[in-house]
Formats: sequence, structure tokens, C-alpha cells
Amino acid sequence: MNLAAALRIAQTYSDKLKRPLKAAETYQEVNFARGGNDREAQDAIFRIGSQLKQQKRWVEALHVLAAMDEQTARSGEPRWRPSQWTAEMAT
Repeated sequence: MNLAAALRIAQTYSDKLKRPLKAAETYQEVNFARGGNDREAQDAIFRIGSQLKQQKRWVEALHVLAAMDEQTARSGEPRWRPSQWTAEMAT
């Protein structure tokens, strides 16, 4: 896999095509290909999930951020806490 091309594809999905789920999936592939330690890809996934959350697109945000939860389980670094969303989702 050409990782530079994959990053450009992810950026295109995110910025130009407005397809955040496809962008997040592509960033996940990049992160996986780089051994699960690619900070740029992880930050992009987190950013996409956070943007979806701000737009109150809850299911999509949880789907994207669940990938970060899996990553957190391996790395030990907390990136999000969905339990804190309860009050926001009620509004």
C-alpha cells in the first residue's frame, strides 16, 4: 500500500467529498499499515469523530470514535469518553 496516496485519499474523502466515515476508515488503514502508532492518522480519526459529535451526528461519531476506543485499549492512552455524552445526547 502506498501510504502517501492513502493519506491523500483520506483527505479527499474528508475535505472535498464530505464522506467522514470513508475518511476515517482510510485513516484507520493507514494507522494499521504503520503499526498502529501513526499519530497523524489517529489525530485525524479523532478530529473526524469530534466534528461528527459537534454536528450531533451521534451514531456516526460513536462509530468513528469506537476505533479510537480500540486503539486506546492497546496503547493505554485515553482519547475519548462516550459516557460523558449522555447529557448532550438528551438535548
